[in-house]
Amino acid sequence: MNFTGKIVERTPKRITLELNERKDIPFAPEDLLDIEISKHREQKSPEANSYLWVLCEKVAKALSTKGSVVTKEEVYKKYIREVGQFEIVPIKNTDVDKFIDRWSRLGLGWFSEIVGKSKLPGYTNIMRYYGSSCYDSKELSRVIDDIVTDCHEIGV
Repeated sequence: MNFTGKIVERTPKRITLELNERKDIPFAPEDLLDIEISKHREQKSPEANSYLWVLCEKVAKALSTKGSVVTKEEVYKKYIREVGQFEIVPIKNTDVDKFIDRWSRLGLGWFSEIVGKSKLPGYTNIMRYYGSSCYDSKELSRVIDDIVTDCHEIGV
């Protein structure tokens, strides 16, 4: 269950929360629960995502020459690689190709690269990138800010 709300009272062993919406909680007071609390982040707006793609298209056109075409998809992946979200995971050596193929099927920004041999015997470290479809507003803003900086540098 996910909620938004605020802490209204705090002691070393007790936190009282006020929820932003009414929810029926299907747990008894004596139930042991796994609880995770994190700072709320607004989801990215559709306008921000559209703006990201407009910028990728403009950069692609600016970088393309008669002999070489740069696509907006290539530009997008460049920025995901440079400032996007990623994690390094160990993958069994026999499953590396299958993992890379399946991860990339999640979307354009979902790609992975071999980093090198893992400390775990028989495993390879893979850097897997997450596409902007799962970014919150702060994460997407970081990507857009980087593209805007480059746009200024190349005169777009």
